[in-house]
Formats: sequence, structure tokens, C-alpha cells
Amino acid sequence: MLKPPHVFIWPARQRALIIFIVLLSLLLFSGPLQAQEKPTVQKLTGYLEPNESVFHILRHLKKGQTLYLYAEGTSGDFDPLLALLKPEVDFARVLQIQKDELDKAIAEGRDPLAVRDEAVQKYTLAFNDDTGAGYVAAVKVRFLA
Repeated sequence: MLKPPHVFIWPARQRALIIFIVLLSLLLFSGPLQAQEKPTVQKLTGYLEPNESVFHILRHLKKGQTLYLYAEGTSGDFDPLLALLKPEVDFARVLQIQKDELDKAIAEGRDPLAVRDEAVQKYTLAFNDDTGAGYVAAVKVRFLA
């Protein structure tokens, strides 16, 4: 003859205490609880003519998101440079100002790279030229506000 399985029923107070301990443990040890967005990747390929630039407007970045940019020359003499401009910067205007400032620096015998570095500080959130071996540039920016 089979005996019925032993069933133990927790008293209500003990059940409430166990549930409270489990919930408290989840809150204390699980880190911040927040919805995670699925990472997205956009891969752009193409060909650039000498002295040509590519410009993309990123409209939907949110607080807490991280943006990774990576550019690599795959052939020829393409040497990538990545710059993430400040939101208030007018790209076309800055490009013309930079061209004028570079021309002036060269005419005065100054170092054009110094002019570029000044512009980087003034107009960008992040900048990279020649991250690693070969023709590679990479930028990582976490948006805090």
C-alpha cells in the first residue's frame, strides 16, 4: 500500500517572511533593475573620393546609451578620422571655418595639426584618428544627459 506523500504547508507568517527575504535579496543583489534596449548595429560601406567626408545625423540617442563608432580603410590610402560633433555645431559652417583656419595656418608657417587639435577641443564630444595599426579609427561615447 502506498503512503500519500508528505505535504508540509507553511504557516502564513513564515510564507510572508520567506517572500520578503527573497524580494529583498533580489533588490539588494541584482543591481539596478531597468529595461535593456536591444543593441543595434548599422554597417556602412562605400567609397570615398580624396578629401571627401561623410556626415550622419544621429537624432534618437538617449541618456544612458553608448555609441561605438569604428572606421577602417580596407584598400588604398584611406586613413579614417572619426569625430562626434557637439549637438549645437553646424557641420557645414565648421568645415568652412576649419578650411579657412588651416589655409591661414599653412600660409603663416604654423603646424596644421595644431589647428586641427584646437578644432577638436572646440567642436567635438569625441575624436579619434589612427587608433591602432594600419588605417583604423574608433570612438566610444556614453551619453549622460
